[in-house]
Order: sequence, then structure tokens, then C-alpha cells
Amino acid sequence: MPQGKMSGKRVLLTGVSRGIGFRAAEKLLEEGAELIGVGRNKANLDKAKKKLAKFGKAATFLLADVSKPDAAKKIKDAVAKRWGALDLLVNDAAILIWSESWEKEDEAGLEQTVQTNVLGPHRIIRALIPLLRKGKNARVINVSSGAGMIQGNIGNGTKDMPSYRLSKLALNGLTMLYANHLKGAVSVLSLDPGWIKTDMGGANAPEETPAAAQRVLDTALMPAEITGKFFKGKQELPW
Repeated sequence: MPQGKMSGKRVLLTGVSRGIGFRAAEKLLEEGAELIGVGRNKANLDKAKKKLAKFGKAATFLLADVSKPDAAKKIKDAVAKRWGALDLLVNDAAILIWSESWEKEDEAGLEQTVQTNVLGPHRIIRALIPLLRKGKNARVINVSSGAGMIQGNIGNGTKDMPSYRLSKLALNGLTMLYANHLKGAVSVLSLDPGWIKTDMGGANAPEETPAAAQRVLDTALMPAEITGKFFKGKQELPW
């Protein structure tokens, strides 16, 4: 097993199949973590598995769709079977249905987005609380977005991507509520990975996936007592 800043850390990461999730998984494994990566698309998950095969038994994979209510139990069972405890949960899986405004968005857009971006993380955190409580300096990182910030974003007249923005605002609220609930036991943080060139971020995004992966690592390595906050790597952001 590689020796590094995450040596011995037991990590569950959703959205591992591509984009930020894949690069974050690779970065954490390079730093010595053991990891279960969750993805909903079997073909993409198989590709990620092949690319990360160089890490051997440190990386295992689980096919599950976090938008479905049964995913949390599958994830909990996999973590319990492999480790019996968890040190880091990274809720990265998300969807973005782009539209100019509410009127231009499909009627089901908000429901679909909330199922994946809010209810998925909620169910997973809730299911994994007993295992996180057994972890060492356990932490939850909810991968959010600057698109969900009230200050300088939603509050400045922005109207595009409404369901996505609302879901990330709600995810930040989820972070604060779970941070309150788990204070003294498990740190819970929101992370803005940046506008990243991925299938979701688009070709015009100014940064590449390694930058986002580094921000995931930076957030994972913060002192255990830091909780209930929003970061972009080492930079704290306003809600």
C-alpha cells in the first residue's frame, strides 16, 4: 500500500466512475487510502476499475445509484463487510440538468436533481453514521458548488440552472444540520471543487480535474475539529 497523507484511511466515495470523482479517488489512493468507489453506470464503473487496478486490493467498487432509496443500505453493507468502520465519506455523485430558467426546465427536473444531489447524500450519511462514529477522526465531505451560494450567486439575480443551484443550497444546509448533529464525533464539511472541465462542467470550464482532486484532499486533511463549514480547497467560503 502506498504511504502518504491518507495512509490507512478508509474512504467511501460516490461518483467514482468519471470526472471529479474518478480523479479524487485516484488522488486519495495515491496518498495511501483504502477506498470503496460507488458508481451507477456499470460500463463506466468497469472502466474506472481497470484504470485504478494498479492500486490492487486498496480499491474496490460497488454498483449503486444514489438517487434510489435502496442505495444507502447497499453502501452501508459494503462498508460494514470490508472494514466495520469508516473514516471518510465523500458524497460526490451529482447531476446537472441545464436550463435557462424554471420556465425552460423540464417539469421533473427539480425532483430528479433533488433525488440525486440532496436525498442521496442524506440517506447515505444517515445510514453510515454508526460506522463513521467508529472511524478515526471521521469526516463527511459533501461536494457542493459555488452555484449554490446565496452570497454573490443565487442572491445576485442569477436564474439559470435553477434546480442544480437549489439542490446545492440544500446540500449546504444538510452539511450544517449534520455537523450540528454529529458535533464532537464526526466532522461534516461542504466543498466547492471549482468549475471543472468535465461532462458536467463543460468544455468552457477553466480548470481540470486534478485541481478538484487536490481540493478534495485538502479538505480531507483539515483538522478534525473543523466542521459545519464550506471550503474551496483550503479557502473558506461564505454560505
